[in-house]
Amino acid sequence: MLGAWQNGLIVDYRGKTRSVGKSQMQHNLYPVDAVLVEGEPLRVISQRVDMKGRSLLWLVDNLQTSHAYYLLGELYVDGDKVVNVNQIETYHPVIWGGDKVKLHYAKAEDLREYLNLTAIRGEVVVQFWLKSGDEAVEVRFDGGAGKIETPGVLEGMF
Repeated sequence: MLGAWQNGLIVDYRGKTRSVGKSQMQHNLYPVDAVLVEGEPLRVISQRVDMKGRSLLWLVDNLQTSHAYYLLGELYVDGDKVVNVNQIETYHPVIWGGDKVKLHYAKAEDLREYLNLTAIRGEVVVQFWLKSGDEAVEVRFDGGAGKIETPGVLEGMF
């Protein structure tokens, strides 16, 4: 279980983020029977990332892929995508309508169509979900600040 959506739950089902609930209009999965099985405890590490002037591709490229993570937040972009009103109430990890992109427990693979969008403003919360025994996560988005590499062609000039 990842979170809540429209009086239901958001779950990781077969590697995809889906919602489960009693409404077939608002949820991707409509169970006839359900059993909640207790799993091992997880530790959630959250980090806010200011996305002003940055693309979703930049964000995904800077995240550690050795840990499971989910993205939440709202980004304002320069775009005019029309919202598909047939699916507006159903859960989707990424929703783009007008000038706003909403992320709700999105994974990197959910962002394929949106990676080139650059935010005018907004922030994303990155949540890493760690199992007991997982190594610690250090989240740094400094773009390599402090580490200056000179291309080999220019080495003799400096």
